Amino acid sequence: MEVKAHVIRRPALGRYSPDVMGLETRNLPVLGPGDVRVRLIYLSLDPTNRNWLKLEDTSTVVEKVGRNLRVGDVMLGQILGVVEESASPDFNVGDHVAALAEWQEQVVLPASRLRRLEVSAGLPLTAHLTLLSHVGLAAIVGLKEIAQIRSGQTVVISGAAGATGSLAVGIAKDAGCRVVGIAGGAEKCARVLDEFGADASIDYKNGDLDAALGRTCPDGVDAYFDNVGGWILDTVLRHLVPGGRVAVCGVMADYDNATPDGIRNMYLVLVKHLRIEGFLAGGYPEKRDQHFAELREMFAAGRLKPRAHIVEDFDKAPEHLGLLFSGQNKGKLLVQVSPE
Repeated sequence: MEVKAHVIRRPALGRYSPDVMGLETRNLPVLGPGDVRVRLIYLSLDPTNRNWLKLEDTSTVVEKVGRNLRVGDVMLGQILGVVEESASPDFNVGDHVAALAEWQEQVVLPASRLRRLEVSAGLPLTAHLTLLSHVGLAAIVGLKEIAQIRSGQTVVISGAAGATGSLAVGIAKDAGCRVVGIAGGAEKCARVLDEFGADASIDYKNGDLDAALGRTCPDGVDAYFDNVGGWILDTVLRHLVPGGRVAVCGVMADYDNATPDGIRNMYLVLVKHLRIEGFLAGGYPEKRDQHFAELREMFAAGRLKPRAHIVEDFDKAPEHLGLLFSGQNKGKLLVQVSPE
């Protein structure tokens, strides 16, 4: 018997409320040929979970598991765990694995859904849900494949104190770019500068963002790594140079917003011949090993500093998810489900 968090109703528009999910105890299925039983160690909580909970057909979860979430389903998320039982020749008891899986203490999955982790000394286990995960991939794919950053360019990153944004700051700096991070609040802006290494930071909650971008980017912005969308994207469009690029990693302003902000400066995309392109972390699968190798090298050299914010009590995972939308998380938000 395992405790699981399942969807009990479609959420109302507006602020996220944890009561859209409930806890119940269900039996684990018996392993069939090729199945693996995994004990969760960490559960990743991500802004996109809020998007999935809208139960809309356009949700990205469809691409990951073949169908949308429905009322009654167990909630899904990225997990890191250890193999406890295996009916697959590809995985042994004790292997560390990652997967998109149900929010529950143990899961039974086909081996094809699992990715074996290369656990090594000097790299914390949590790095496999920060640096070497969908988070690290989103940062490096967005900057190098979509925004195509080059040394000497000015790159602006929103959500720069968050899990993905903070890695994006480090990757852009490593590429020789001048980096300006946008974050909310003095504490987060200080981390963007002092901990993650940006050249400048802007507090979007304090002052005029348009004026601040003009001061910090007097020659314009070559590339924008967008984690939030909404009015911040609309403002940055004013500062992009002709031919500038926008890599849309997330639209967090719309995940928890009853009335999403539209783009009012769309004409600038036309007259500046800008390129705005959305992407998912799972894109460019043929380059995954290369990207992970680059991320490992930057970490080993001290140029990337992934930060995990670990909370406990799996039963409160639906409540913990709300930390992402109140801005209270300080790094990649993970629930520790069991000991390492």
